[in-house]
Amino acid sequence: MSLVRHPHSLLARLLPVLRAALVLCLGLSLGGCASPGSQLTGDNIADIRNPALKSQSRIMALDQLWGESANDPELRKHSRAMLKDLVWDYTTTPTDLRLKIMEKLFSDTSEENLADTRKLARLMIPKEPSRTMMVYLCSVAGARGYIDFTGALIRSYSRPEPLVPDTERSERGALAALYPDRPVERTVYESFIHPPPMDDIPGLDATQRMRSEAWDLMGRLDPSGSFRLRALAETNVPPEDAELNAIQRAAREAKAIPISGGEIPWLVSLVSADNAENAAWWSEATSAVARLNEEQQRGLCLRHLEPIRWATANRSQWLNASRQALLAELARRLEDRHTHRRAADAQANRKPVRQNLETWQGKLSYGDLLSILVIDDAVREKKIMLSLFQQQDLDYNDKQTEYGGIIDYSGAAGTMEKTWSGEEKPADHSWRARLFAPRSSQRYADDQFIASVDMMNASDRSLAIYHFHAQRYRNDDFAGPSDGDHEFATMCGRSCIVLTSIREGTLNVDYYQGNGAVLDLGEIVKP
Repeated sequence: MSLVRHPHSLLARLLPVLRAALVLCLGLSLGGCASPGSQLTGDNIADIRNPALKSQSRIMALDQLWGESANDPELRKHSRAMLKDLVWDYTTTPTDLRLKIMEKLFSDTSEENLADTRKLARLMIPKEPSRTMMVYLCSVAGARGYIDFTGALIRSYSRPEPLVPDTERSERGALAALYPDRPVERTVYESFIHPPPMDDIPGLDATQRMRSEAWDLMGRLDPSGSFRLRALAETNVPPEDAELNAIQRAAREAKAIPISGGEIPWLVSLVSADNAENAAWWSEATSAVARLNEEQQRGLCLRHLEPIRWATANRSQWLNASRQALLAELARRLEDRHTHRRAADAQANRKPVRQNLETWQGKLSYGDLLSILVIDDAVREKKIMLSLFQQQDLDYNDKQTEYGGIIDYSGAAGTMEKTWSGEEKPADHSWRARLFAPRSSQRYADDQFIASVDMMNASDRSLAIYHFHAQRYRNDDFAGPSDGDHEFATMCGRSCIVLTSIREGTLNVDYYQGNGAVLDLGEIVKP
């Protein structure tokens, strides 16, 4: 077969294509076939702000404006205000244009203007959504030695980035460059102890927010708390620092510290001298902790104190048991239970988290295992189960929110309750499931649980926080905590359980905690 084509035949084939291209270029001569700058009007400010222009054209206008304003202070002032607005508008301003703007602003060597640019960057960093922009800002801070960026960098670093390991975060690189003589963990810890100056933000205590987020970050960098426990022993604490004094007291008396920033207010309330019930409870709990050996005390958290306190009076054999013995007891209980694994969420691009003991036993401390055993006992008491099934029905009939509450011991030290006549008496010694239905303003969706302020304030001495997945009676695809549930457990530092409706009269119980561990405790059946 010949591969030679007649020249006229080839031309005939190409002519329609050539005509179409010519028409297209003529029709778009003011745009697509033109050079990037041919759409510019000459009004640089208008061109930079014009979202209809390509980024390349807007950057050309930026270059021209910046050059023109070099010797015109009034134009430079006006230009900077406009450019700062564009940088803040990250939803509509292209990232490449935002980067070019920041490069221009940082190139302004005027003392006043450079100070203004540094303040702009400090305010941007904690909430900046673009990792590309963050890499740039962090590189500038590290290269130029901008110590005043420390607080902003820590706040940004405290935001988890699922796709970027903490060891590879640009914020970490900037902090290492700013403080090359010490580990980043030490820098973050010292910033909690002695908060760096922060820019005022209306309606926000920026220093307190930075401090809380620094402790949140340490929860990821120091998940066991061992670094902080050692550092706290060497820290001189001012008497007026209520938070740090509470943390040191917990380390000394309870052998535990808050892991997340969200646990700090909880701890401050627990050790408050103004709360007699908490004071009596704290005395009981810390006395029980003092009886534990070194292995049992390893990895203790605030969420373990109530199970330890309760077990001292009600399951003393567990206080004399090793971690391995508790693990064996839990394995024996779970062996024949009917469990339900959560299916992958529609928005999650990953496999469901395993919820069995074999997967998580290596990450469960003595305190975790003891807590799980106590929770397992509590949720299988008849009184508790009756309450939970009644509350499940309330949740099922309310299509605006998920219901939840706390499990606590009504006979905890110092707890009093009122009789029908108004007299006070010591509370009955039993577990109870206390429902805290979300307020009307916090009913966002039938698949969201909002932990109310009332519930959290009442949960100081609680065993666990629980909520329901009861949108339908057959809801086993959602048996287990969601990503949002895990975030809540990490933030508040509590032991959590989720109760999922499997069928009428049957709930599945899943335990979960802040380090990602999930354990299916099986079904409970309505008495």
